[in-house]
Amino acid sequence: LHSFPTRRSSDLIVPMFSFPGMDHAGFIRSTRQKSLGKVLKQKDSKLMMSAGDIIYIKPSGRGALIPGRTYLVFNTKTVNQKINDKVFKGIQHIIKAKVKITSTKLNYATGIITANFRPVFQGDMIMQYNKLNPVLRVEDHPDPIDARIICAEDNNLMINDYIIAFINAGRSKVKPGQIYTAMKKNMLEDHNSWTSGGKKKNQMELESIKSGKMIVLRTEDIASTIMIISSKYDINPGDLVN
Repeated sequence: LHSFPTRRSSDLIVPMFSFPGMDHAGFIRSTRQKSLGKVLKQKDSKLMMSAGDIIYIKPSGRGALIPGRTYLVFNTKTVNQKINDKVFKGIQHIIKAKVKITSTKLNYATGIITANFRPVFQGDMIMQYNKLNPVLRVEDHPDPIDARIICAEDNNLMINDYIIAFINAGRSKVKPGQIYTAMKKNMLEDHNSWTSGGKKKNQMELESIKSGKMIVLRTEDIASTIMIISSKYDINPGDLVN
């Protein structure tokens, strides 16, 4: 899945992180990526489309679909996540497949799915494909940040090793290759003392527990995509990143 090769620069050995899946790691930004078209159907009318399938695409008129060029199939959903006392809002982009345009007609284009990462459905959108460098220069001790886990890419409630997730710190605060620590609240409960409502125990917050390490894969305006590279405990949405 990944490795830490090294590269020698003069007398300094620089750790590197390799992640072959960089091209299909999703992302969150404040606005929706421009769509160049929508999937109309699969040639044989299959509902769920995958690698090797020929598909028809309706151009949006917002950019050209050029024969011989590869594009990404994607979809989006709105993120509305409460983090502490604030609500984080953004648009999550889910990368589903690569499609190579084979021909264009007056009202539609034809393409073949060359690689798929999730099933493709009618209505999924097409975006420009800009190949990302799968090798990152690692920065193991960046300046501390005050960020939180927003959610996992596939909405996992518990986020463990190798799961892709997002944090609410964008490119102005972090950069690809930086490694951060996930911190979990450590609460001491007094079982003999209750609130007036009789439901919650009095609690005292102790020093936070280090629950795992993560590396930043890509950054956007309001959020960044990370991957958990090791975890001692389950990591959850809302956990501190520092």
